[in-house]
Amino acid sequence: MKVVTNKQISRRLAQLPNFALIQILKTTVARLHGLEMELNELELALDDDQKEIEGYSYEIDECHDRVRVH
Repeated sequence: MKVVTNKQISRRLAQLPNFALIQILKTTVARLHGLEMELNELELALDDDQKEIEGYSYEIDECHDRVRVH
């Protein structure tokens, strides 16, 4: 497996025409946007899961209190 260093990448990018660099930048920005959207979806799912867990915890506490009373 060949490891490419940041210096090697920088040299290769410096040799590319501006159009190619712009295309790489657009692709990178699009990928970052996609990752941001995915992260937002995961955060929403996590919030839903936390609310569900809190609901279960509340139900467990109520059941525990009822068992203590009887």
